[in-house]
Amino acid sequence: VGEIDGETAMPLAVVLVELVQNAFQHAAPPAGPGELVEVRLARTASTLTMRIADDGPGVPEGFSLDRDAGLGLTIVRTFVVHDLGGSITIKAVSADPPRGTVIEVTVPRRSVPSPVG
Repeated sequence: VGEIDGETAMPLAVVLVELVQNAFQHAAPPAGPGELVEVRLARTASTLTMRIADDGPGVPEGFSLDRDAGLGLTIVRTFVVHDLGGSITIKAVSADPPRGTVIEVTVPRRSVPSPVG
């Protein structure tokens, strides 16, 4: 994704680890068939985007990040929305029946200072 400034990189690393761990935890029961978790990173001139998708049972109908998030997603929301000024969307991969989850995190890019000296 190119260079990322330190003030953005550290929280994004925590967010990525938390979302991947969350996807594996909820994608399938421990004794179930193989789980698929897909991670995509993208950038534009003004944004960085992380997309984490799994093939698990999906988010419950009516799920709200503000109301239903556990500790991990609350930490993710704090870093992304409050600290980095970004956004998070959570939706099912398919709606009928609900299946899989896609979480997309988008944050604004900050300029990386040039090395001195």
